[in-house]
Amino acid sequence: MIDDHIRETERRFRESGDLVDGLRFVRGLVRCGRVDDALRGYAGLMLGLDAGSSLYVSIRDEFVGVVRGLVSLSAGPFSRPDAFEHVLDLNKNSDRGWQVQSLGESVVVRYAFDVAGGDLDGSNLYQVGSTVAFHYVNDEGDVVAGFAEVPTSDEGLALMREWDDVRVRYLQHVSRGERVDLSEGELFKPADDPLVAGLVVAARERGRVVPALENSPLRLSIVQRGGWSEYGQNEMVAAMFGSNVFAELNARYVRGKGFHEGRVYEFTKQELEGMLQGRKGIIHVRPCGLGDGYIINGVSANGCCNGRVRAVAHGAQNFSTGNGGLE
Repeated sequence: MIDDHIRETERRFRESGDLVDGLRFVRGLVRCGRVDDALRGYAGLMLGLDAGSSLYVSIRDEFVGVVRGLVSLSAGPFSRPDAFEHVLDLNKNSDRGWQVQSLGESVVVRYAFDVAGGDLDGSNLYQVGSTVAFHYVNDEGDVVAGFAEVPTSDEGLALMREWDDVRVRYLQHVSRGERVDLSEGELFKPADDPLVAGLVVAARERGRVVPALENSPLRLSIVQRGGWSEYGQNEMVAAMFGSNVFAELNARYVRGKGFHEGRVYEFTKQELEGMLQGRKGIIHVRPCGLGDGYIINGVSANGCCNGRVRAVAHGAQNFSTGNGGLE
């Protein structure tokens, strides 16, 4: 019944553009556990309003309440395997379906906790999560980049451990002054690996596979024109965050920190061609991260820093925002 209610509310919202129907729609998404869609809906409503209006303030307070109800406290700094272990431990004594935060969810939390009081609970620090970049040679012989979220599971933890082990061995060689190729510090998986193959399919289905970058960092204006910035409309940025809406929300956050451009740090097409050497059936996997400090305007798919992590509840929800929301 709740799905029918959500579909009917969505239909009315699409037809009328009425804000009340829009709020009913996103509240329903939260209740039935469609968390990514709900956060995207709240972010879209926020972006569509003047930040100084009373209506924005009302929705902002509910939005912040929903985000608070959906996420755990920040923890770390952790390596990627430790971040997954932390959230798996949370699930041992909870039925909330905790998942390691995605890049898109990290942006939503960062924005919500900033407007709620200024970078609460370490939300402005470097964030690690479940989003990974993967690179491969497609059927046309071109190198492409894709993005998806690794599930918070034993299999997901094993993948993060495998990447971390490769990286640690590479850094040990470097620290001893040994000459090693860049690719020796990277994780390559066969395309028929069940987990990696599932990530590739998920990325394709959601339009999150894009051409590899010619140059890095990619620098894009975050100044809005006609409601959108160059950053928010960019296909690489949208693929990384999982949505143009999340990308534009990050642009708004970064503008508030005094920046005029957003940056994407990613392997270039030339670097990837050197590592993949035209081989099909091989997938290069690298975790992503959300920047802090002087690179708080950056998102990375070629870094390896430890960072903060929080869990996001992905089960059906029934809590109060304290502002008339989900009770």
